[in-house]
Amino acid sequence: VSVVADAQGPLTALIPEAPTPVPVPQGATMAAVLGPLGAEGAIFRLRTDHNVTYRLSVTWAMTSDRFYAGIDEVERNDVAENATPLDFRLNLTMLGVAQASLDPDDYFAIHLDRAAVLHLTVEGGAECYWQNAYNKCGESGLVYANGSPVKRFAIDVLWLPDAGGYQVESNETVFIRIHVSDGYVEYAALVTGRFAAVEPNELLEAGVAQARGVAFFHGLTVAWRASAQTNISAVANGTTYGECVDATVTNAEPVPIRVAFRAGTRWTMAADPSTVFIQTHDAQFAVPPGWFGGGGVRAVLSSFSSLDLYERMILLLNGTAEGNVLEVTRATAAGNFSAQAESTAIWAIERGWDRPELRSRGATDASMDEAIEIFGAAQVPSPINPLAESQQRSLWLFVAVAPAATVGVLGALWWKRRRKASDPPAH
Repeated sequence: VSVVADAQGPLTALIPEAPTPVPVPQGATMAAVLGPLGAEGAIFRLRTDHNVTYRLSVTWAMTSDRFYAGIDEVERNDVAENATPLDFRLNLTMLGVAQASLDPDDYFAIHLDRAAVLHLTVEGGAECYWQNAYNKCGESGLVYANGSPVKRFAIDVLWLPDAGGYQVESNETVFIRIHVSDGYVEYAALVTGRFAAVEPNELLEAGVAQARGVAFFHGLTVAWRASAQTNISAVANGTTYGECVDATVTNAEPVPIRVAFRAGTRWTMAADPSTVFIQTHDAQFAVPPGWFGGGGVRAVLSSFSSLDLYERMILLLNGTAEGNVLEVTRATAAGNFSAQAESTAIWAIERGWDRPELRSRGATDASMDEAIEIFGAAQVPSPINPLAESQQRSLWLFVAVAPAATVGVLGALWWKRRRKASDPPAH
């Protein structure tokens, strides 16, 4: 209660806190507190012996002793240390009431024994609609005991910037903070989400991880042109063979994972599935939770269309190679052979190309001889003869002619000796 006296003359106030009347200074404000709320005898009296003009105003005191309790609240829960504890489960709903002036914050505590991605939605009519520019509940969220916000799940934020999830680690306690910035709101807070489907740092085969929705993959080709598609020469290393695929792993889990791409994996072009790269080395990448990882992958362009490509093109995982090609990639998986020899071996099997054809594509005798070693390690028939074609013809000529020549020489010697033995003596 406040009083301002406008005229001269003594004016006193009788208030419960003061044993004697309190003078009201002329032209000044005298304030008194009546309370607590609901108390008996909260009486304010003014007394004077003269004609005095005054102004008196009464205002409700906004103290933190006032609070509003909803169905699922245990007040007071206005700070984290007094949070209402909840038995956590997915699709958990809390009903509560908050008032911006007297009880703006409600806290609920949840403990997770497994890592999870959580989403919080606060509904309270139009006032708390999340797309409303004047959302009165817009500062609500998940926080730690010290008030700092729980880490956002990065992938969710990229895809759903206005409703991205929170990344909660295993055996962690976090707090749902409902904050109302204006007026009085009856709210329903809904927590949804999902638990981690894998263990932290678990090693996953790429195909299995993709099938389970744990991770998603795509690759990018290095810039190349159709005129270079069948180039096996050294200058093609890194474009049509060698480390020519950039693999990207998107981890959809709230824990770190490791992903293995095995030799023999087929990468097909998204725009044209007839263009195929065959992976020749095993590769493994560690990926943080809710983020990207990956790197270069050794592969060979094994088939292609007539597209003339100038830009980096998107590649997708598309199963595994089969037959002798798969056996060859198993032999090259550990990285014991050169990239050019890997390319030579794949093209020799896929196209049935012999030494002259491979040489016309840029293969060297050294890479072809090494490809023969790959065929031996893979235990598959070699389409490449280990000798040059001229050497091969000379060998067959020698094999065909040498026996006849030997027989002829021996026959001539035998006939000569026989002739001499049968000739009559000389006279």
